[in-house]
Amino acid sequence: MILGSLGLGTGGVFLGFSLVAAFSNAGTAISFPGDFFVRSYGILAFLIPLYFLYAAFVLADPEYRPKSIFNLACFIIPFFTLSLGFFWIREFESLSMESPVIATVGRVGIGFFVFLLLALELFFIATLRRLLFSRTKGPAKTKQNKADLQQGPAAPARSKSLRDIYAPQKQSKTKRIFSKAPLLLQDQKA
Repeated sequence: MILGSLGLGTGGVFLGFSLVAAFSNAGTAISFPGDFFVRSYGILAFLIPLYFLYAAFVLADPEYRPKSIFNLACFIIPFFTLSLGFFWIREFESLSMESPVIATVGRVGIGFFVFLLLALELFFIATLRRLLFSRTKGPAKTKQNKADLQQGPAAPARSKSLRDIYAPQKQSKTKRIFSKAPLLLQDQKA
């Protein structure tokens, strides 16, 4: 996982440099990948290296965090919505000749539509995240639950890491010694 994280992070940094070289019209070999993304996505191309760096962070994290993975997966939908909106605004003249609807709506209408669609997507993603990963699971509030709430919050439980889940449990040397201590005392008494 560390090598994958390093690979994603290095790829994100390289793509970031490539995008800067493409925007500055450097024309070097490093700017070719960036030039492709700049022509395709415009200024939104800078979100792609950020996506790679966030993926590297999620992969390098030793703890299993499904919220981060969910965020990573759902980020793609708003990105493509914005990309489509930027494309419609950038190519408005040619698209307005082909489609009377786009000509009637205009650039401001397209921008408003994209903003509204983006807001709805983000609201849906946030709602879905809250429903899937809320911590308040269990029975409805009862008198015992209300009493527990009045006493104050308990110490938060430590989240399990992947190492805790999949690694075999080993007893420390002190636990082994102390677990055998009662047997040793019984042998001495006999």
